[in-house]
Amino acid sequence: IINSKQQQNLAIKLPDTYCSFKLFVNGKPFANAGVPGTTKETTKEQWIEQVVELPTVDTLDLILQVANFRHSKGGPYKPILIGNKQILQTDKAAEDGFDLLLAGALLMGGLFFIGLFYFAKHVKVNLFLSLFRSQDSYRILGSDNSVLHSLLPKLPWIIGVHLEYLSLYISVIFFMFYTKYLFPEETNNWLLYTEATMAGLLCLTVIIFPPSVFTQLINPFLIVMFTVIGHAFYIYIRAYINKKLGAKYALLSTGILLI
Repeated sequence: IINSKQQQNLAIKLPDTYCSFKLFVNGKPFANAGVPGTTKETTKEQWIEQVVELPTVDTLDLILQVANFRHSKGGPYKPILIGNKQILQTDKAAEDGFDLLLAGALLMGGLFFIGLFYFAKHVKVNLFLSLFRSQDSYRILGSDNSVLHSLLPKLPWIIGVHLEYLSLYISVIFFMFYTKYLFPEETNNWLLYTEATMAGLLCLTVIIFPPSVFTQLINPFLIVMFTVIGHAFYIYIRAYINKKLGAKYALLSTGILLI
């Protein structure tokens, strides 16, 4: 990269990569996420997003070494950005802050409904809504911008990737049982238990198998998820037609969520 004007305060935004990287600038180690190696044993995976200031020189020679031996995908999958350090840091702080705010709101909602379930254990809809909200809060922190890994850099990657995919697959189960207990008469129980069984099998693969196996199951999960979305819309529309209490607001709010 030719920096003819030798601009100051330049920085580089390095997103997470499948599944480790080391960046060299002008031949010197500059930044890394984990330890890329030539074998599985010498590679340490880590997902972390970072903004690092670049040296003020006329030429930047960048070399990116990437290694992956455990995930079904490999290599960079997000753009690497170079720009003003303050702007990049501000953008990253805004993204992280929004994720933390949203995750906190979902977690507080989950705790609120688990409190309601504690005082009224026969109302199981509160339990499954709480579980659904709580796992959603983890998913926001543990994926995309990987805020959780930035806050807890020593969290083992293997634990993080298992929790990320488990929270994704199990969300279907929590959501459908929440819907079942909300509108039991409109729910097709045979279809619901079929969907829950498929999602449960996906959860078992996360628990039993290594990431190289269960990270390949996104497409089967999408089939289950689209079935669940169609089933849920059917339930809420039927409940609205049958004039069930709260069905109008449930249809509007859940419709936005599913879309």
